[in-house]
Amino acid sequence: MKKVLLLINPVSGKLKAKSELFDVIQVMTSHSVIPTVMMTRRRGEAKDIAASCARSGKFDAIFCCGGDGTLNEVITGVVSSGASLPVGYIPAGSTNDFAAALGLPLELPAAAASACRALNAGQSTLLDVGRFNSARNFTSVASFGAFASSSYTAPQSMKNMLGHLAYVLEGVKDFFAIEPIHVKCTVKGGECREGEYV
Repeated sequence: MKKVLLLINPVSGKLKAKSELFDVIQVMTSHSVIPTVMMTRRRGEAKDIAASCARSGKFDAIFCCGGDGTLNEVITGVVSSGASLPVGYIPAGSTNDFAAALGLPLELPAAAASACRALNAGQSTLLDVGRFNSARNFTSVASFGAFASSSYTAPQSMKNMLGHLAYVLEGVKDFFAIEPIHVKCTVKGGECREGEYV
């Protein structure tokens, strides 16, 4: 039996995590995975919980049920803990870009089953984690400039109701305020790009 922290953001996406929680738990237990369920109550809490649980050594993995932002917090928490702990993703966000890019199932029970099978088989996929200014991690996409803030400023209530369209509408508000930003980017190997970018 594997022990997993199932960390849920109950307000992500269109609230699928709340309505399908029992299905996810049933799938996990049928795959001999015993979940300890915790729900976040505020932005940033997933990072703190993930770091603490990763350091505790009590779990074989952390499964994140939420959106891309919740996943980013969990990965940041695990990385900051210094522990080497697998992270499973059960996508329940508004757009689930990360899961779609990796070809993960987008239905919660199917995603839970996939994560459980991988954990039980000892299979994992190593992914790069990038970092801005030694302070903020990112997993698949990092953006700045025009429309970048829309993913942070779109109200949760609009994301719950409209899904991806909430980001588009939030971005439209910024359309006439677009200005270039000076950026300097150094990548592994020392290559450097610098300039004004939109």
